[in-house]
Amino acid sequence: MKNTSFKLASAGVLALAMSGCSSILTDHANDYQYAVSNTTQLKEPPGSLQVRDDLVIPNVNEIPDLQKTGKFVTPRAPFIFYPMTKIPVSNKADRMVFDVPAGLDKTKEMVKGFLGALHGQGEAIATDKDNQIISVPFEFVKQGFWGSVASTFTRDFPEKTVFSFTFKRSGNDTIVSMQFKQQEQGKDVTSWQSPEKDPKRYTDAIRLWGNLGRQISEASAYLSQRGENSPFPIWVDHRGIFAVHLKTTVDLAAQVKAAGLHFVDGQSNKLAIDKQEAQSGAKLDEQTFPYKVETQRDGKFLVIDASKVTDPELASFQLVQRFIAK
Repeated sequence: MKNTSFKLASAGVLALAMSGCSSILTDHANDYQYAVSNTTQLKEPPGSLQVRDDLVIPNVNEIPDLQKTGKFVTPRAPFIFYPMTKIPVSNKADRMVFDVPAGLDKTKEMVKGFLGALHGQGEAIATDKDNQIISVPFEFVKQGFWGSVASTFTRDFPEKTVFSFTFKRSGNDTIVSMQFKQQEQGKDVTSWQSPEKDPKRYTDAIRLWGNLGRQISEASAYLSQRGENSPFPIWVDHRGIFAVHLKTTVDLAAQVKAAGLHFVDGQSNKLAIDKQEAQSGAKLDEQTFPYKVETQRDGKFLVIDASKVTDPELASFQLVQRFIAK
């Protein structure tokens, strides 16, 4: 009987503990809802400063404008232009020729680096002889899985591009001849031809021209020319965009006129090619080109925007060539 009474008492205590003793202690959790603020004003002694509950902004009077001006855009550093060493370039019937002011070994090394960057992953060189480099077939338009499956049925395989470079010593310079041909399934579709025959391959050749000119300049192969009054006027940035290094002793209008260009009347910051200077086949004589003058540490640069043209890099190359003294 005593054991039964003890068990009942224990169960009661346990039930009371589990209920949180709510029946014994008062819950003050919601008391804040009925609180009343203290409206008693603080009595200040005579001569004391007035108490203000304000947000204090240091030097607020020196801030010109606190109005919201729109979405903040992180400023970007300007693209820096780098000097190029002059590399004469000419077009022959079946090749493009560069007169590179560097030794044969150095020139071959730069061409290999260019092909590696152009190709991307994997080996880019198929043949490497003393006086010639032939690339592996480059697939510039990558086929997806379903495209490759479709080609097995249609037998319509994408063309691949093979580049050839031949090297010939000429005193301290190296004459480089660049050619390309198209292949399909390992078979030649075209013969060796000049990059000038295809706008995309011409663009590759232009990139090579800018790449060689910049690397030779950085290697200081012709360091003595840096201090000349008339250095090579074409500079290039890391994206391959060309700019004209303006002469400080001649105003912009005179330099533009000497290049066979003119400012477009009624259109601010627009250039066009003079009619008598239009080059047949260039398709640029009826175009207008936005331009701007950028100031950098090494001087002022004329940047002509050819991005709206069908082949912008080719157009940019043709425009800046006009500023090279013949």
